[in-house]
Amino acid sequence: MTLADLSQKNVDFALNKAKELNLPLTGFCVDGRELSIFDDGQFDHVLCMGPMYHLKDEHDRVKLIEECLKKLKPNGSIFVAFVSSYSFVWDYLIRNPELIMNDERKSELNVMLDDVNFIGKGFTDNFFIRPKDVLPFFEQFSLEKMHLLNCESFLYLREAELLKQSEEVVSAWLDFAEQVCEREDMLSFAEHIMYIGKKIEGSMR
Repeated sequence: MTLADLSQKNVDFALNKAKELNLPLTGFCVDGRELSIFDDGQFDHVLCMGPMYHLKDEHDRVKLIEECLKKLKPNGSIFVAFVSSYSFVWDYLIRNPELIMNDERKSELNVMLDDVNFIGKGFTDNFFIRPKDVLPFFEQFSLEKMHLLNCESFLYLREAELLKQSEEVVSAWLDFAEQVCEREDMLSFAEHIMYIGKKIEGSMR
């Protein structure tokens, strides 16, 4: 297993944890838009779990996926996570509902009324994508869609209450959520959306 991250501190943290757990891991501090440190066609699976949150320019997001696909073997799978443009609504409503009375925060919520992708403040500057725009983004690449799923499902909306229930109840809700996580009409419930695709054999992009 190989880790690539823009932050050396993150790489060091992961390597130390892997050592504690006696897990094989190599790590490199690199920019995902430039992965020449790795051989093309080297990996069976590529997990892109964060860069798409923070790359504000469309060209950079395209470049990132192109680089990931170069390093992926034919028929290998790529996992790409996004932050939904609806995540502000769920986060504010669950954690701090009174923020809707703050003019600056309300302007962030109003982006949902505009129905657009946008750049906004998370713990850094974030790129927020409408759920309906994820699949069209991947049409430009030589990929076969395997899954598009809602990562948190509707369980996120009642997480605190759910975790107070018995293990049996929690397990039943998790099983139920898993069965509907790929319903396109439920993608808007999630803060995060996951695309999983298979690289078409013979392609480099």
